[in-house]
Amino acid sequence: DDEIAEIERVRAEIEQIEDAKSFGGKLRALAQEFASYLGSMVDTLGDFLSATYDREIDSLDKKHERELRMIDNRLEQEVAMYEKQLEQFADLDEQKEDLAKEHEERMAELNERQWEHLTEEEWRALEQQKADEEQKYADSLAALELDIAARDAIRLQQEQAEAEALARKEQLEKEYAIRRAQMERKQAVADKAMATFKAVINTALSISNALAQQPWPLNLVVAALMGAMGAVPYTHLTLPTKRIGESPGASVSSINIKGHLICTLQL
Repeated sequence: DDEIAEIERVRAEIEQIEDAKSFGGKLRALAQEFASYLGSMVDTLGDFLSATYDREIDSLDKKHERELRMIDNRLEQEVAMYEKQLEQFADLDEQKEDLAKEHEERMAELNERQWEHLTEEEWRALEQQKADEEQKYADSLAALELDIAARDAIRLQQEQAEAEALARKEQLEKEYAIRRAQMERKQAVADKAMATFKAVINTALSISNALAQQPWPLNLVVAALMGAMGAVPYTHLTLPTKRIGESPGASVSSINIKGHLICTLQL
């Protein structure tokens, strides 16, 4: 009877062990299935976030190109308008030189006549012609100077329009670069978070498999190694400190993991 009782007790213990193993296997399978589901969800979420950021960056790029084209088109229209206005003032410098040359020749001709034998009336007439020529030249030169001033004003307006367009484009380029860098930064942070979360899931699966597949106590050693290997990429911390210019004496400590800023602490 005692032997039979002992056999039954051992059989019961074996059944309990088998049930525990079966339950553990089911629990492990469920955990693996859940981890696989989480991994799939992380991939889906990562793809969605990546596509979202890609669309935003693409939209920003197209908007930037449209704004630059608008500035170029407007400048082209303004330059065409100024060029058309300048057509009526063509060759003003040459006209001024020709006018001065003609005046010198005419005055030289009149001055030559003063050496001729002239009566007093002829002398007075010659002097009047010289005065009239001087007045005519002065009037023509004044009109030309007005046209030259108008031409120079139009040229100045054109140069100002070109300078303003260049300044607008430079400002747009700066704003675009800042905005794009911000978007790329957000995308990089999101990608890093998804990769980290997935790595944690994979590490947890590795530990679970090690505990199940290796005999005790070897499974503990293997599990510890798997956990350490999974944690190594995220244990490189840097703590650079810099002064805050706006607040003398204060400082900021930032925690970086593999070059990625995690948090800042103001002291």
